Amino acid sequence: MFFCPLFTPTLFRVNPPITYIRFLHAIPSALNIDIYLNDRLMASNLSFKKFTEYSPIAPGYYTLKIFVSGKTSNPIIDTSFFATPNNIFTAAAAGNLNNIHLKLIEDTPMTIVPGTTMIRFIHLSPDTPTVNVALTSREGITFNNVSFGEVTNYQQVSPGHYGIQITAAHSGSVILIVPSTPFGPNKFYSIYAVGLSAGNPPLQVLLPLDGNSYLKV
Repeated sequence: MFFCPLFTPTLFRVNPPITYIRFLHAIPSALNIDIYLNDRLMASNLSFKKFTEYSPIAPGYYTLKIFVSGKTSNPIIDTSFFATPNNIFTAAAAGNLNNIHLKLIEDTPMTIVPGTTMIRFIHLSPDTPTVNVALTSREGITFNNVSFGEVTNYQQVSPGHYGIQITAAHSGSVILIVPSTPFGPNKFYSIYAVGLSAGNPPLQVLLPLDGNSYLKV
């Protein structure tokens, strides 16, 4: 006897959610560090100003421990966080030697107008006051009254070469000038201020390409 089913089930393959994370050593004057995520070594001997590559992880809760490189006791950071699904993060070890903490920064996936560039500013210099940041362009792009630990929203600019000027918000005095730097089209950038404005290592900027430029989640 021939049996004809009412329907034929179709199997759908569902891609599991994924999250990406990279790490940044932004603690001035600190030694190199080792980073463990759920007791798994994620970065070894990471030096000041250095980023790791993005690593894929499953969404969920994580414990994060950071040690002086080569040590496995007395972590300088021992904390936990939740990694939301389908997202991209930069986890920065920040602060000064007396107050070190984790700064979790979302490199949030978002659409970009084709042919444009997205730029934001992240203040990670612990001794630098609230600042204004200006890009040298006819477009008048500024980030105003940004305090330590703050992350601005992205602003849209035309691709091209831009200088960066950082001034104290309360006095207008120039703290740092960065020469003309190229910013490419269809990309997301963060201007990270790291170091010390009144000490060593000196205040400087890092200009990484953010993962939302090329990672798909």
